Amino acid sequence: MRGIHYTCQGESHKATNKVCQDYSFIHINDDYSIAIVCDGHGGEHYFRSDIGAKMAAEVTTECVEEFLTECSQDVFSEIPFTQKESLETEINGGLMQKASKQDKAFRQLFSSIIYRWRERILDHARTHPLSDLETKSLKQEYLDSFNRQESLEKNYGCTLMCYVCSNLFWIAFHIGDGKCISFDKDGNYIEPIPWDEHCFLNKTTSLCDENALNEFRYCFCGDGTHPAAVFLGSDGIDDSFGETNNLIYFYAQIVKLLANSSLEEAQAELKSTLPELSKLGSKDDMSVACVYDESSIRSISIAITRLQQKIIEEKINNLDDIIDLNKRKIEQEDIGKIDFEYAEKTLEKSIQSKQKLIEKWNNLEKEIYPFFIRTYDNNMKFLGSFFEAQIPYSTEGYGQLLYYPNNERDIKEIKIYYDFNKPFLVKAIAMLTENNGSVLKYDVYEYEYYAETDVEVKNHIKKLVEPPCGENTCTIK
Repeated sequence: MRGIHYTCQGESHKATNKVCQDYSFIHINDDYSIAIVCDGHGGEHYFRSDIGAKMAAEVTTECVEEFLTECSQDVFSEIPFTQKESLETEINGGLMQKASKQDKAFRQLFSSIIYRWRERILDHARTHPLSDLETKSLKQEYLDSFNRQESLEKNYGCTLMCYVCSNLFWIAFHIGDGKCISFDKDGNYIEPIPWDEHCFLNKTTSLCDENALNEFRYCFCGDGTHPAAVFLGSDGIDDSFGETNNLIYFYAQIVKLLANSSLEEAQAELKSTLPELSKLGSKDDMSVACVYDESSIRSISIAITRLQQKIIEEKINNLDDIIDLNKRKIEQEDIGKIDFEYAEKTLEKSIQSKQKLIEKWNNLEKEIYPFFIRTYDNNMKFLGSFFEAQIPYSTEGYGQLLYYPNNERDIKEIKIYYDFNKPFLVKAIAMLTENNGSVLKYDVYEYEYYAETDVEVKNHIKKLVEPPCGENTCTIK
Protein backbone atom coordinates (compact mmCIF):
# COMPACT_ATOMS: atom_id res chain seq x y z
CA MET A 1 0.00 0.00 0.00
CA ARG A 2 1.04 3.58 -0.61
CA GLY A 3 -0.44 6.94 0.27
CA ILE A 4 -0.43 10.69 -0.30
CA HIS A 5 -1.92 13.62 1.59
CA TYR A 6 -1.94 17.37 1.32
CA THR A 7 -3.45 20.28 3.26
CA CYS A 8 -3.63 23.89 2.11
CA GLN A 9 -4.73 27.15 3.70
CA GLY A 10 -8.04 28.44 2.39
CA GLU A 11 -8.28 31.62 0.36
CA SER A 12 -10.46 33.33 2.98
CA HIS A 13 -7.94 32.47 5.70
CA LYS A 14 -5.12 33.96 3.63
CA ALA A 15 -7.09 37.19 3.27
CA THR A 16 -7.64 37.48 7.04
CA ASN A 17 -4.25 36.08 8.05
CA LYS A 18 -5.96 33.16 9.77
CA VAL A 19 -4.12 29.89 10.34
CA CYS A 20 -5.06 26.76 8.40
CA GLN A 21 -7.40 24.73 10.60
CA ASP A 22 -7.32 21.51 8.54
CA TYR A 23 -4.94 18.64 9.19
CA SER A 24 -4.17 15.52 7.15
CA PHE A 25 -2.03 12.50 7.94
CA ILE A 26 -0.87 9.21 6.41
CA HIS A 27 0.95 6.30 8.05
CA ILE A 28 1.83 3.12 6.15
CA ASN A 29 3.84 0.08 7.15
CA ASP A 30 3.90 -3.61 6.16
CA ASP A 31 0.97 -4.51 8.41
CA TYR A 32 -1.50 -1.65 8.07
CA SER A 33 -2.23 1.77 6.57
CA ILE A 34 -3.91 4.76 8.22
CA ALA A 35 -5.28 7.90 6.55
CA ILE A 36 -6.78 10.76 8.57
CA VAL A 37 -8.35 14.13 7.77
CA CYS A 38 -9.49 16.56 10.50
CA ASP A 39 -11.16 19.91 9.95
CA GLY A 40 -11.00 22.46 12.74
CA HIS A 41 -14.11 24.61 13.16
CA GLY A 42 -13.97 28.20 11.98
CA GLY A 43 -16.06 30.19 14.43
CA GLU A 44 -14.59 32.55 17.01
CA HIS A 45 -15.45 30.14 19.82
CA TYR A 46 -13.14 27.52 18.23
CA PHE A 47 -10.03 29.68 18.34
CA ARG A 48 -7.65 26.73 18.84
CA SER A 49 -9.31 24.32 16.43
CA ASP A 50 -6.15 24.02 14.33
CA ILE A 51 -4.41 22.55 17.40
CA GLY A 52 -7.45 20.38 18.14
CA ALA A 53 -7.40 18.97 14.59
CA LYS A 54 -3.73 18.01 14.83
CA MET A 55 -4.25 16.44 18.27
CA ALA A 56 -7.26 14.51 16.98
CA ALA A 57 -5.13 12.97 14.23
CA GLU A 58 -2.38 12.10 16.70
CA VAL A 59 -4.60 10.42 19.30
CA THR A 60 -6.60 8.61 16.59
CA THR A 61 -3.39 7.13 15.22
CA GLU A 62 -2.39 5.98 18.71
CA CYS A 63 -5.82 4.48 19.45
CA VAL A 64 -6.08 2.76 16.07
CA GLU A 65 -2.67 1.16 16.49
CA GLU A 66 -3.70 -0.14 19.91
CA PHE A 67 -7.03 -1.28 18.43
CA LEU A 68 -5.23 -3.28 15.73
CA THR A 69 -2.94 -4.87 18.32
CA GLU A 70 -5.60 -5.71 20.90
CA CYS A 71 -8.62 -6.45 18.70
CA SER A 72 -9.40 -10.14 18.30
CA GLN A 73 -8.54 -11.43 14.83
CA ASP A 74 -12.01 -12.89 14.33
CA VAL A 75 -14.00 -9.68 15.03
CA PHE A 76 -14.21 -8.83 11.32
CA SER A 77 -13.34 -12.25 9.88
CA GLU A 78 -15.40 -13.08 6.75
CA ILE A 79 -17.79 -10.18 7.44
CA PRO A 80 -18.94 -8.59 4.14
CA PHE A 81 -18.94 -4.85 3.62
CA THR A 82 -21.22 -3.28 6.23
CA GLN A 83 -22.27 0.33 6.82
CA LYS A 84 -23.51 1.70 10.13
CA GLU A 85 -25.37 4.93 10.72
CA SER A 86 -24.59 6.94 13.83
CA LEU A 87 -26.18 5.51 16.96
CA GLU A 88 -28.14 8.75 17.36
CA THR A 89 -29.60 8.37 13.84
CA GLU A 90 -30.54 4.75 14.51
CA ILE A 91 -32.30 5.70 17.75
CA ASN A 92 -34.21 8.60 16.19
CA GLY A 93 -35.19 6.48 13.18
CA GLY A 94 -36.31 3.50 15.23
CA LEU A 95 -33.58 1.37 13.67
CA MET A 96 -31.73 0.49 16.85
CA GLN A 97 -30.52 -3.09 16.88
CA LYS A 98 -28.66 -5.18 19.37
CA ALA A 99 -24.98 -4.28 19.30
CA SER A 100 -22.79 -6.79 17.49
CA LYS A 101 -19.22 -7.56 18.51
CA GLN A 102 -18.11 -5.22 15.72
CA ASP A 103 -20.27 -2.40 17.12
CA LYS A 104 -18.86 -2.96 20.61
CA ALA A 105 -15.30 -2.87 19.25
CA PHE A 106 -15.99 0.41 17.47
CA ARG A 107 -17.60 2.02 20.53
CA GLN A 108 -14.55 1.10 22.57
CA LEU A 109 -12.31 2.64 19.89
CA PHE A 110 -14.38 5.83 19.68
CA SER A 111 -14.51 6.14 23.47
CA SER A 112 -10.73 5.90 23.62
CA ILE A 113 -10.29 8.55 20.93
CA ILE A 114 -12.69 11.00 22.58
CA TYR A 115 -11.25 10.49 26.08
CA ARG A 116 -7.64 10.80 24.98
CA TRP A 117 -8.37 13.84 22.78
CA ARG A 118 -10.06 15.64 25.67
CA GLU A 119 -7.21 14.78 28.01
CA ARG A 120 -4.73 16.07 25.44
CA ILE A 121 -6.47 19.41 24.94
CA LEU A 122 -6.94 19.87 28.68
CA ASP A 123 -3.20 19.42 29.15
CA HIS A 124 -2.51 21.84 26.31
CA ALA A 125 -4.82 24.49 27.80
CA ARG A 126 -3.08 24.17 31.17
CA THR A 127 0.41 24.50 29.73
CA HIS A 128 -0.45 27.14 27.10
CA PRO A 129 -2.31 30.10 28.64
CA LEU A 130 -4.02 32.63 26.43
CA SER A 131 -1.61 34.52 24.19
CA ASP A 132 -1.60 38.30 23.83
CA LEU A 133 -3.18 37.95 20.38
CA GLU A 134 -5.95 35.74 21.74
CA THR A 135 -6.58 38.08 24.64
CA LYS A 136 -6.90 41.08 22.34
CA SER A 137 -9.05 39.44 19.67
CA LEU A 138 -11.51 37.23 21.57
CA LYS A 139 -14.79 38.11 23.23
CA GLN A 140 -14.62 38.39 27.00
CA GLU A 141 -17.05 35.48 27.48
CA TYR A 142 -14.66 33.13 25.64
CA LEU A 143 -11.68 34.40 27.62
CA ASP A 144 -13.50 33.86 30.90
CA SER A 145 -14.69 30.35 30.04
CA PHE A 146 -11.19 29.37 28.92
CA ASN A 147 -9.62 30.63 32.13
CA ARG A 148 -12.22 28.70 34.11
CA GLN A 149 -11.46 25.67 31.90
CA GLU A 150 -15.10 25.40 30.93
CA SER A 151 -16.10 23.89 27.56
CA LEU A 152 -12.50 23.63 26.44
CA GLU A 153 -13.62 21.09 23.84
CA LYS A 154 -15.33 23.91 21.94
CA ASN A 155 -12.13 25.93 21.77
CA TYR A 156 -10.36 22.99 20.10
CA GLY A 157 -13.38 21.59 18.19
CA CYS A 158 -12.90 19.67 14.94
CA THR A 159 -14.21 16.87 12.75
CA LEU A 160 -12.49 13.51 12.28
CA MET A 161 -12.41 11.10 9.35
CA CYS A 162 -10.24 7.97 9.29
CA TYR A 163 -9.55 4.99 7.02
CA VAL A 164 -7.63 1.93 8.26
CA CYS A 165 -6.55 -1.00 6.10
CA SER A 166 -4.87 -4.12 7.49
CA ASN A 167 -4.03 -7.38 5.77
CA LEU A 168 -7.21 -9.01 7.15
CA PHE A 169 -9.83 -6.25 7.09
CA TRP A 170 -10.47 -2.56 6.58
CA ILE A 171 -12.53 -0.01 8.48
CA ALA A 172 -13.49 3.65 8.12
CA PHE A 173 -15.20 6.03 10.52
CA HIS A 174 -16.28 9.64 10.56
CA ILE A 175 -17.75 12.34 12.76
CA GLY A 176 -18.53 15.62 11.02
CA ASP A 177 -18.70 16.77 7.40
CA GLY A 178 -16.43 16.12 4.43
CA LYS A 179 -16.59 12.99 2.29
CA CYS A 180 -14.91 9.62 1.95
CA ILE A 181 -14.81 8.08 -1.55
CA SER A 182 -13.71 4.51 -2.27
CA PHE A 183 -12.79 2.99 -5.65
CA ASP A 184 -13.01 -0.80 -5.92
CA LYS A 185 -10.85 -3.07 -8.07
CA ASP A 186 -13.31 -2.83 -10.97
CA GLY A 187 -13.13 0.96 -11.06
CA ASN A 188 -16.52 1.55 -9.39
CA TYR A 189 -16.90 4.07 -6.59
CA ILE A 190 -19.03 4.41 -3.48
CA GLU A 191 -19.24 6.59 -0.39
CA PRO A 192 -18.51 3.81 2.13
CA ILE A 193 -19.31 5.82 5.25
CA PRO A 194 -23.00 6.75 5.57
CA TRP A 195 -23.76 10.44 5.28
CA ASP A 196 -25.01 12.31 8.34
CA GLU A 197 -28.07 14.49 7.73
CA HIS A 198 -27.08 16.57 10.76
CA CYS A 199 -24.25 17.99 8.62
CA PHE A 200 -25.90 20.73 6.61
CA LEU A 201 -24.52 24.05 5.37
CA ASN A 202 -22.39 25.41 8.26
CA LYS A 203 -23.66 22.92 10.83
CA THR A 204 -21.75 19.74 11.55
CA THR A 205 -21.29 17.09 14.19
CA SER A 206 -17.97 17.27 16.01
CA LEU A 207 -15.56 15.70 18.44
CA CYS A 208 -16.40 18.57 20.79
CA ASP A 209 -20.10 17.60 21.01
CA GLU A 210 -21.36 16.27 24.31
CA ASN A 211 -22.92 13.32 22.45
CA ALA A 212 -19.90 12.71 20.20
CA LEU A 213 -19.75 8.97 20.97
CA ASN A 214 -23.18 8.43 19.44
CA GLU A 215 -22.48 10.60 16.40
CA PHE A 216 -19.78 8.46 14.79
CA ARG A 217 -20.69 6.68 11.52
CA TYR A 218 -18.59 3.80 10.32
CA CYS A 219 -18.15 0.88 7.95
CA PHE A 220 -16.06 -2.29 7.86
CA CYS A 221 -15.23 -5.30 5.70
CA GLY A 222 -13.43 -8.54 6.57
CA ASP A 223 -14.18 -10.80 3.60
CA GLY A 224 -10.87 -10.07 1.86
CA THR A 225 -12.30 -7.46 -0.49
CA HIS A 226 -10.08 -4.41 -0.15
CA PRO A 227 -10.55 -1.11 -2.02
CA ALA A 228 -8.14 -0.14 -4.75
CA ALA A 229 -8.04 3.44 -3.45
CA VAL A 230 -9.75 5.45 -0.71
CA PHE A 231 -9.88 9.26 -0.56
CA LEU A 232 -10.70 11.36 2.48
CA GLY A 233 -11.51 15.02 1.81
CA SER A 234 -12.52 17.89 4.07
CA ASP A 235 -15.72 19.80 3.32
CA GLY A 236 -13.79 22.63 1.65
CA ILE A 237 -13.24 20.31 -1.30
CA ASP A 238 -16.71 18.88 -1.84
CA ASP A 239 -18.24 22.33 -1.25
CA SER A 240 -16.08 23.63 -4.10
CA PHE A 241 -17.00 20.86 -6.51
CA GLY A 242 -20.71 21.01 -5.73
CA GLU A 243 -22.06 17.86 -7.34
CA THR A 244 -20.50 14.63 -6.12
CA ASN A 245 -19.75 13.59 -9.72
CA ASN A 246 -17.35 16.53 -10.05
CA LEU A 247 -15.53 15.37 -6.93
CA ILE A 248 -15.39 11.81 -8.30
CA TYR A 249 -13.94 13.08 -11.57
CA PHE A 250 -11.15 14.88 -9.69
CA TYR A 251 -10.28 11.88 -7.54
CA ALA A 252 -10.35 9.67 -10.66
CA GLN A 253 -7.75 11.98 -12.21
CA ILE A 254 -5.52 11.55 -9.15
CA VAL A 255 -5.92 7.76 -9.37
CA LYS A 256 -4.76 7.83 -13.00
CA LEU A 257 -1.73 9.93 -12.11
CA LEU A 258 -0.82 7.47 -9.37
CA ALA A 259 -1.32 4.54 -11.76
CA ASN A 260 0.31 5.89 -14.91
CA SER A 261 2.77 8.53 -13.74
CA SER A 262 4.10 8.71 -10.20
CA LEU A 263 3.24 9.54 -6.63
CA GLU A 264 5.30 12.71 -6.99
CA GLU A 265 3.23 13.92 -9.95
CA ALA A 266 -0.01 13.19 -8.11
CA GLN A 267 1.30 15.08 -5.09
CA ALA A 268 2.26 18.00 -7.33
CA GLU A 269 -1.25 17.98 -8.82
CA LEU A 270 -2.78 18.27 -5.35
CA LYS A 271 -0.41 21.09 -4.41
CA SER A 272 -1.25 23.08 -7.53
CA THR A 273 -4.98 22.32 -7.73
CA LEU A 274 -6.23 22.67 -4.14
CA PRO A 275 -5.17 26.30 -3.56
CA GLU A 276 -6.67 27.30 -6.90
CA LEU A 277 -9.83 25.34 -6.13
CA SER A 278 -10.16 27.13 -2.80
CA LYS A 279 -9.70 30.47 -4.55
CA LEU A 280 -12.41 29.78 -7.13
CA GLY A 281 -14.71 27.73 -4.91
CA SER A 282 -15.38 27.48 -1.19
CA LYS A 283 -12.47 29.75 -0.04
CA ASP A 284 -12.07 27.21 2.78
CA ASP A 285 -9.06 25.21 3.97
CA MET A 286 -8.68 21.95 2.08
CA SER A 287 -7.29 18.53 2.93
CA VAL A 288 -7.01 15.27 1.00
CA ALA A 289 -5.57 11.96 2.17
CA CYS A 290 -5.44 8.84 0.01
CA VAL A 291 -4.34 5.25 0.58
CA TYR A 292 -4.10 3.05 -2.50
CA ASP A 293 -3.04 -0.38 -3.70
CA GLU A 294 -0.46 0.30 -6.41
CA SER A 295 -1.04 -2.90 -8.39
CA SER A 296 -4.84 -2.56 -8.25
CA ILE A 297 -5.04 1.01 -9.53
CA ARG A 298 -2.87 0.15 -12.51
CA SER A 299 -5.35 -2.52 -13.55
CA ILE A 300 -8.35 -0.17 -13.29
CA SER A 301 -6.87 2.83 -15.08
CA ILE A 302 -9.01 2.27 -18.18
CA ALA A 303 -12.16 1.67 -16.12
CA ILE A 304 -11.48 4.93 -14.26
CA THR A 305 -11.21 6.78 -17.57
CA ARG A 306 -14.49 5.23 -18.72
CA LEU A 307 -16.03 6.43 -15.45
CA GLN A 308 -14.86 9.96 -16.23
CA GLN A 309 -16.36 9.68 -19.72
CA LYS A 310 -19.65 8.53 -18.24
CA ILE A 311 -19.71 11.57 -15.99
CA ILE A 312 -19.11 13.79 -19.02
CA GLU A 313 -21.81 11.98 -21.00
CA GLU A 314 -24.33 12.71 -18.25
CA LYS A 315 -23.41 16.39 -18.43
CA ILE A 316 -23.75 16.35 -22.23
CA ASN A 317 -27.17 14.71 -21.98
CA ASN A 318 -28.29 17.39 -19.53
CA LEU A 319 -27.03 20.08 -21.89
CA ASP A 320 -28.88 18.43 -24.79
CA ASP A 321 -32.10 18.78 -22.82
CA ILE A 322 -31.36 22.45 -22.19
CA ILE A 323 -30.48 23.00 -25.85
CA ASP A 324 -33.67 21.33 -27.07
CA LEU A 325 -35.79 23.30 -24.59
CA ASN A 326 -34.35 26.64 -25.62
CA LYS A 327 -34.58 25.84 -29.33
CA ARG A 328 -38.29 25.22 -28.87
CA LYS A 329 -38.64 28.48 -26.94
CA ILE A 330 -36.95 30.46 -29.71
CA GLU A 331 -39.26 28.91 -32.32
CA GLN A 332 -42.38 30.00 -30.45
CA GLU A 333 -44.23 32.73 -32.31
CA ASP A 334 -45.56 34.45 -29.21
CA ILE A 335 -42.30 34.56 -27.25
CA GLY A 336 -41.48 37.96 -25.76
CA LYS A 337 -38.28 39.86 -26.53
CA ILE A 338 -36.73 39.37 -23.07
CA ASP A 339 -37.53 35.64 -23.03
CA PHE A 340 -36.20 35.31 -26.60
CA GLU A 341 -32.88 36.98 -25.75
CA TYR A 342 -32.51 34.93 -22.58
CA ALA A 343 -33.22 31.67 -24.44
CA GLU A 344 -30.80 32.68 -27.19
CA LYS A 345 -27.98 33.38 -24.71
CA THR A 346 -28.69 30.17 -22.82
CA LEU A 347 -28.66 28.19 -26.07
CA GLU A 348 -25.35 29.70 -27.18
CA LYS A 349 -23.74 29.10 -23.79
CA SER A 350 -25.03 25.50 -23.65
CA ILE A 351 -23.72 24.72 -27.13
CA GLN A 352 -20.29 26.08 -26.22
CA SER A 353 -20.26 24.11 -22.96
CA LYS A 354 -21.25 20.95 -24.80
CA GLN A 355 -18.42 21.41 -27.31
CA LYS A 356 -15.89 21.75 -24.49
CA LEU A 357 -17.21 18.59 -22.86
CA ILE A 358 -17.03 16.72 -26.17
CA GLU A 359 -13.40 17.80 -26.54
CA LYS A 360 -12.68 16.61 -23.01
CA TRP A 361 -14.42 13.27 -23.73
CA ASN A 362 -12.36 12.78 -26.90
CA ASN A 363 -9.12 13.54 -25.05
CA LEU A 364 -10.00 10.86 -22.51
CA GLU A 365 -10.52 8.41 -25.38
CA LYS A 366 -7.02 9.20 -26.62
CA GLU A 367 -5.67 8.16 -23.22
CA ILE A 368 -7.12 4.69 -23.74
CA TYR A 369 -6.40 4.29 -27.45
CA PRO A 370 -3.60 6.72 -28.29
CA PHE A 371 -3.17 5.17 -31.75
CA PHE A 372 -6.84 5.29 -32.74
CA ILE A 373 -9.85 6.77 -31.06
CA ARG A 374 -13.58 6.91 -31.46
CA THR A 375 -14.90 10.45 -31.37
CA TYR A 376 -18.01 11.64 -29.61
CA ASP A 377 -20.42 12.30 -32.45
CA ASN A 378 -24.18 12.21 -32.73
CA ASN A 379 -23.78 10.11 -35.91
CA MET A 380 -21.87 7.30 -34.22
CA LYS A 381 -23.10 3.87 -35.21
CA PHE A 382 -23.25 1.05 -32.70
CA LEU A 383 -23.67 -2.61 -33.61
CA GLY A 384 -24.83 -4.28 -30.42
CA SER A 385 -22.01 -3.85 -27.97
CA PHE A 386 -19.60 -3.22 -30.83
CA PHE A 387 -18.66 0.14 -32.22
CA GLU A 388 -18.07 0.30 -35.97
CA ALA A 389 -15.56 2.72 -37.37
CA GLN A 390 -12.96 3.17 -40.06
CA ILE A 391 -9.46 4.65 -40.02
CA PRO A 392 -7.34 5.74 -42.96
CA TYR A 393 -4.13 3.77 -43.13
CA SER A 394 -1.04 5.86 -42.53
CA THR A 395 2.61 4.85 -42.65
CA GLU A 396 3.28 7.48 -39.99
CA GLY A 397 0.63 6.42 -37.54
CA TYR A 398 -2.65 4.70 -37.08
CA GLY A 399 -4.90 7.66 -37.73
CA GLN A 400 -7.97 8.73 -35.88
CA LEU A 401 -10.77 6.26 -35.43
CA LEU A 402 -13.73 7.82 -37.22
CA TYR A 403 -17.06 6.68 -38.57
CA TYR A 404 -17.72 7.54 -42.20
CA PRO A 405 -21.48 7.03 -42.82
CA ASN A 406 -21.82 4.66 -45.77
CA ASN A 407 -19.53 6.32 -48.28
CA GLU A 408 -16.42 4.80 -49.82
CA ARG A 409 -13.05 6.46 -49.55
CA ASP A 410 -10.40 6.42 -52.19
CA ILE A 411 -7.86 5.14 -49.72
CA LYS A 412 -7.06 1.89 -48.03
CA GLU A 413 -9.22 1.59 -44.94
CA ILE A 414 -9.35 -0.54 -41.87
CA LYS A 415 -12.74 -1.28 -40.40
CA ILE A 416 -12.44 -1.78 -36.67
CA TYR A 417 -14.83 -3.36 -34.20
CA TYR A 418 -14.08 -3.41 -30.52
CA ASP A 419 -16.23 -4.51 -27.66
CA PHE A 420 -16.50 -2.11 -24.70
CA ASN A 421 -17.76 -4.93 -22.48
CA LYS A 422 -14.58 -6.91 -23.13
CA PRO A 423 -11.65 -4.49 -23.14
CA PHE A 424 -9.31 -4.86 -26.11
CA LEU A 425 -11.35 -7.44 -28.01
CA VAL A 426 -10.60 -6.22 -31.53
CA LYS A 427 -12.13 -7.40 -34.78
CA ALA A 428 -10.93 -5.89 -38.01
CA ILE A 429 -11.32 -6.13 -41.79
CA ALA A 430 -8.78 -4.62 -44.18
CA MET A 431 -9.56 -3.60 -47.78
CA LEU A 432 -7.97 -1.70 -50.65
CA THR A 433 -9.94 0.55 -53.00
CA GLU A 434 -9.04 2.38 -56.20
CA ASN A 435 -9.25 6.14 -56.48
CA ASN A 436 -12.58 5.91 -58.28
CA GLY A 437 -14.04 3.99 -55.37
CA SER A 438 -14.37 0.62 -57.08
CA VAL A 439 -12.74 -2.33 -55.40
CA LEU A 440 -9.41 -3.15 -56.98
CA LYS A 441 -8.47 -5.88 -54.61
CA TYR A 442 -10.48 -7.13 -51.69
CA ASP A 443 -8.07 -8.85 -49.38
CA VAL A 444 -10.00 -9.49 -46.18
CA TYR A 445 -8.16 -9.87 -42.93
CA GLU A 446 -10.56 -11.15 -40.34
CA TYR A 447 -8.94 -10.73 -36.99
CA GLU A 448 -9.89 -11.27 -33.39
CA TYR A 449 -7.59 -10.93 -30.43
CA TYR A 450 -7.84 -10.53 -26.67
CA ALA A 451 -5.12 -8.38 -25.18
CA GLU A 452 -4.19 -7.42 -21.64
CA THR A 453 -2.83 -3.96 -22.44
CA ASP A 454 -3.19 -1.28 -25.07
CA VAL A 455 0.45 -1.86 -26.05
CA GLU A 456 -0.42 -5.40 -27.12
CA VAL A 457 -3.35 -4.12 -29.14
CA LYS A 458 -1.16 -1.55 -30.83
CA ASN A 459 1.38 -4.19 -31.83
CA HIS A 460 -1.29 -6.47 -33.26
CA ILE A 461 -3.06 -3.67 -35.11
CA LYS A 462 0.29 -2.71 -36.61
CA LYS A 463 0.65 -6.21 -38.03
CA LEU A 464 -2.93 -6.14 -39.24
CA VAL A 465 -2.70 -2.94 -41.24
CA GLU A 466 0.37 -3.90 -43.22
CA PRO A 467 -0.64 -3.55 -46.90
CA PRO A 468 -2.13 -6.88 -47.98
CA CYS A 469 -0.65 -6.71 -51.47
CA GLY A 470 2.74 -5.31 -50.57
CA GLU A 471 3.90 -1.71 -50.49
CA ASN A 472 5.18 -1.77 -54.09
CA THR A 473 1.80 -2.54 -55.59
CA CYS A 474 -0.48 -0.56 -53.30
CA THR A 475 -1.17 3.15 -53.35
CA ILE A 476 -1.32 4.29 -49.75
CA LYS A 477 -2.61 7.73 -48.85
